Amino acid sequence: MDACFSHILVATDGSERADKALALAVKMARERPGTRLSAILVVHDFSTADFLEVVSTMHTDFEQLRQQLADKGRDRLFGLLRPHAVALPIDPIVEVSDAPHAAILATARRLGADLIVMASRGHGPAASALLGSQTLKVLAEAEVPVLVVR
Repeated sequence: MDACFSHILVATDGSERADKALALAVKMARERPGTRLSAILVVHDFSTADFLEVVSTMHTDFEQLRQQLADKGRDRLFGLLRPHAVALPIDPIVEVSDAPHAAILATARRLGADLIVMASRGHGPAASALLGSQTLKVLAEAEVPVLVVR
């Protein structure tokens, strides 16, 4: 690849395809010394189960619940990055959002990433049909190149 990217943002959700995207992003960053690599995991904000937990316990501190979601996501992301951490440093980012594509795009802008790497689809076909493809939304709205990994 002749293009020189200085900051790569890789999106992961822990799926097998996302693991391939992460491995490729690590490889690309290692091949270009000085390339910064950040990884983002977007935790879905307030699932039905989370909402039911809040209501059933009469716990109404939604910010605390969002922090718990972020903490769980951070633990998950650290576990996903651990095998790659020996290769090079990776900046971990966890966002809590009901619009993963928007969180990925906003993070890329905020960090000044000049390449986004992500899987073609993390969820199964049924979930993608219901949720819409986050990858397609990122492709449609990204201001920087997007590398889609299958």
